[in-house]
Amino acid sequence: MLRPDFGSVALWLLPAVLAFGCDCESADGGPGGGGSHTGGAATGGGGAGGLGGAAGAGATGGAGADGGGGAGGAGGAGGSTAPPVLEVITDHHRFIDGQMFGGWGPHLGHLVRANASTGGGTSLWFVDDWCAQPGDPGTVCDVFDDHTLGYFELTDMGWQKQATVSIPGQVQQNTATIAATGGDLLHSYGVDVANNVLRECSYSPVNGPAGCVALPFTLPASSNYLGAALSPQGHRMVWWTVVVDGGGGSFHYIIDYGGGWNGPRSGGAAGYNDASYINIAFGGTGHSNDFTMHVQFVSGLAPNWGFHGAVGYGDMGTTDPVTWAMALAPVSLDGIMSTNDIWTDPDSNDTHVVARSEAGAAVYYHRPSGGNWSAPLFTLPATYRARFIFSGDRLVLVYGPKSGDLAYRVAAKSDRPAGSPITWASLTETLVALPSSFGGVMAIYPESPAYQNAPAAGLHVALVGATDQNVVLHVDAEPE
Repeated sequence: MLRPDFGSVALWLLPAVLAFGCDCESADGGPGGGGSHTGGAATGGGGAGGLGGAAGAGATGGAGADGGGGAGGAGGAGGSTAPPVLEVITDHHRFIDGQMFGGWGPHLGHLVRANASTGGGTSLWFVDDWCAQPGDPGTVCDVFDDHTLGYFELTDMGWQKQATVSIPGQVQQNTATIAATGGDLLHSYGVDVANNVLRECSYSPVNGPAGCVALPFTLPASSNYLGAALSPQGHRMVWWTVVVDGGGGSFHYIIDYGGGWNGPRSGGAAGYNDASYINIAFGGTGHSNDFTMHVQFVSGLAPNWGFHGAVGYGDMGTTDPVTWAMALAPVSLDGIMSTNDIWTDPDSNDTHVVARSEAGAAVYYHRPSGGNWSAPLFTLPATYRARFIFSGDRLVLVYGPKSGDLAYRVAAKSDRPAGSPITWASLTETLVALPSSFGGVMAIYPESPAYQNAPAAGLHVALVGATDQNVVLHVDAEPE
């Protein structure tokens, strides 16, 4: 039996895959409904100007064939930056109409900065769970088998597909990608449910595929909901949860400090069925081994699950399990049910969370270094997805209102005094108009410090919309 990543009814139910977990979300849970594949890609559309820019007419985003469509100009005038650029990355993103949601797993790393394929400088890469829609070139998408990784690079000629790699075994849920320190390798991880192992596939931006291996751990049955991250020190971390319907699930993680994998460090899931859809933030100055997780817990028996957003704390310098806390207070009677993102300021060690409520709002919380979590401080109603981007000294809150388009607010360093929350309501909201055919934003994949050590450059996200959920659209909100 399958489960969505929030509390609405699943698109489909198959008892045989209960152990695998859910790879879908319900049509009525996302913005604009579940959508369907209609062929073709979203166009580039008009868009808002950059910071301070006015909206413009825009241009069409090109044909959208796999490997990139044409860049879509967004009009824009009066701003100090160029207008946003919209470009299709791929139309082979994993999606099965009526069975598997294309916006699943936005907590997983996909958009990362690493070495350029030319051997000089760096590029933005998108590593996707790649498959074809019926009638399109390539192996057709399979809800039971995430069979292929696609590697796309942003070049001077736009987004280019550089390679596809077959994933061994049977990885059912989507993969998580991080860029190794130095940017010389891209590592992608998935749970092989047929062989009860973790699969790691590596790719050299310069030399191409570098092989797939099984990590030296045997996973318990019903392991899934994987995640992966890279600490500021360059330690690789991979985690997963063991799902037990009705309660008693567990959570596990492994770490590679540079000399091989250590662990697993194992513990409970606070009495819940599992700990899933996890975002992670690593500690700041003086707290380099600490990490905080933003987690969704599940309670009850299928299909009558309950969903609960929470946090967890860990220390990479110990073998202790993660400890969990139900620390995110409801917004009046609107409880927190799932995750959006988390970020810890590297200077102040303050932690910021944007969670998802039962009513579908994005809700902001703050915890000062060594302190307690705040009450809800800022709410974006009817906002299905929201993520943080740390670029330069700015923290950017990027979100997709259910009404469509993309929006963001920028908190400069002066807007983040140590020990104090960000007053997001006082910061200017900038809109980026998406193509009218795009639908509501169903996934936001940001360039994030959780997935890479290279600093983010500019403001980049990859998006999946409600209409053509097999299409991934890149938005460069601050092009040079």
